[in-house]
Amino acid sequence: MIRIARQFVRIGLALAASTALCAFAQAPSNEEQQYLLAVVPLIQSGALPEAETRLADGLKKYPRSAILSNALGIVYEREKKPAAAMEAFEHALEWLPTFTAAQIHLGTLYAEAGRCDKALVLFSAAATATADADALGTLGLGAAQCNDYAAAAQYLDRAHTSKPDAAAITYNLALARYQLKQYDQTLDLLASMESGDGGQKPDFFFLRGKAKRAAGRSGAAKDLVKACELDAAGIYCSEAGEELIREEHFPEAAQMLQQQLAKGPPTTAILTTLGLAEFRLGRYRDSAASYQRAVELDKSNDAAWEGLVFLRYMTGDLEAAKDSADRALARPDVDFYLYYLQALVIYRLSRNSADAALASLKQAMAKNPGFAPTYYLRGKIKMDRNDLAGALNDFERATRLDAKYALPLYKMAQIYRRLGRQSDAENAAQRFEALGAMREEEVLSRQTQDVLMPAAK
Repeated sequence: MIRIARQFVRIGLALAASTALCAFAQAPSNEEQQYLLAVVPLIQSGALPEAETRLADGLKKYPRSAILSNALGIVYEREKKPAAAMEAFEHALEWLPTFTAAQIHLGTLYAEAGRCDKALVLFSAAATATADADALGTLGLGAAQCNDYAAAAQYLDRAHTSKPDAAAITYNLALARYQLKQYDQTLDLLASMESGDGGQKPDFFFLRGKAKRAAGRSGAAKDLVKACELDAAGIYCSEAGEELIREEHFPEAAQMLQQQLAKGPPTTAILTTLGLAEFRLGRYRDSAASYQRAVELDKSNDAAWEGLVFLRYMTGDLEAAKDSADRALARPDVDFYLYYLQALVIYRLSRNSADAALASLKQAMAKNPGFAPTYYLRGKIKMDRNDLAGALNDFERATRLDAKYALPLYKMAQIYRRLGRQSDAENAAQRFEALGAMREEEVLSRQTQDVLMPAAK
């Protein structure tokens, strides 16, 4: 589930309101209803301990009362007692299996606890029994929390049909459509709410920007920047910066992110994206400083370590690059690219450290056997050791993995000439030229930018 899923908007469910605590209950006695209505003002005023006591007493007086147990579950929810709330709702459903309100409340708690198999069954049953827009909206939220976006869209679509002007329902439906990769429908729904209050919120601009980018439409960066400007917490700014970088507006990205850093405390996401923007501007020392700050904030962030190691490598500070790589790799479960960068640094520091570099490349390959540059670097080391057959095998493997990767072809041409295979050498040289004949440093920079781009979120 991508990060945008956190932006589902909570809907005010009538079932949880004090005036409708017994909604959808089937035929409770008049005495039970009167008892419940006497407790409602306590819940409404926030006198939860007293309400809890009264409802517990009521269940002694009216054993197996589904509406009183459901109300007690709601009180427990508000008191942040999820286990007790679940038990109360489970009792309500044991005593009245078709109690829709209890199904929705219990399903929501199950979803929050990660028990989605049970939650989705309850959501489906509740959706069959109700046409209430707010109830359906809550079912949509619960299904989305369980990553069942098809069900979420189904429930939210019914809610939207019933209340087409409800901004929260429309937005959530648009977000469910986005998760289903139905980008045109997402944008149509957002267009329908643009003129209302919901169309002026950062969440709206963020989702529209993401949908525009996914649909290949223009204006994605503009919307994401607007989301950044409207959001005081700046949670959208890193993705706005990333989109500006993707559209090659590097100065604008750096300026926006620096302004955001001036407004409040730094975050790892902002700093890693700023580091990438500065990287693309060729401001390597500034970029290294941004990645260093990101590492200081969050030592578990692979992107920050990768940016820092690479920038120190590029500026020639090899000992610092090696130290950073060693520190990064001392952590558990690190990204393959850190092992690759470590090998790169080690081998540039000393050709006598070839065995250590090869060991790092072995680790990188184990984590990502499909990354062509690891085979290219291993081939270079073998070639320096005069293992031409082994080097040629690695270079050929690299070109098979990435047909647009030119550097191995240059080395293959050299080996073919040394082996007297002139025709093969000329063919490899021609293929190298056709792919652009880029310098190794330039290829390495682009390769690192590509790795860091998705990580700078």
